[in-house]
Amino acid sequence: MDWYVLFVETGKEEITKDFINKKLSKSNIRCIIPKRKVPEKKQGITYHCIKLMFPGYVLIELKLDYKIYYQLKEIPTLIRLLNYNSPKYYYTPDEDEGFDESDCFKKINSKEMQFLIKLIGDEGILDYSELFIENSNVTVLSGPLKNREGIIKRVDKHKNRAKVEFNFLDRVCILDVGVQILYTKDDRL
Repeated sequence: MDWYVLFVETGKEEITKDFINKKLSKSNIRCIIPKRKVPEKKQGITYHCIKLMFPGYVLIELKLDYKIYYQLKEIPTLIRLLNYNSPKYYYTPDEDEGFDESDCFKKINSKEMQFLIKLIGDEGILDYSELFIENSNVTVLSGPLKNREGIIKRVDKHKNRAKVEFNFLDRVCILDVGVQILYTKDDRL
């Protein structure tokens, strides 16, 4: 089974996920909407908000063929499946038996997907990581960013956020994520 990306109406990602689970309930399918937890201050009070990592996108894991593709196309909130749109992948029914229909659809790179799943965990939410900052050196003590200090590009100590950068879907993604910052005794003085 491979991972694919569905482009859906923004704001209707959860509805689309429900449609997919109902429509393809007999198929072996996994559907996730990656999210991130970030702190936001309003009137001096800090709230912990859950935001989408990729608004307008739903990720699905399944063995995709044309039968399932056309079932997905019936979902009213689905705009399209990210695809190659290349004549090289044009399917004709008279092709030999060795033809794999899943090759006609753009799959998410398995390394990129494994990296994303490790970040968001089983719940699909990128939670806070604890950071230790000393002399501009960042060390992640716990959380999803542990041992991934290289993707942290900037830390905003006032907002308790970090900008992370990683490759996903053949492009560079830059996201704000929530962090808890721990200081040394020298930093507090």
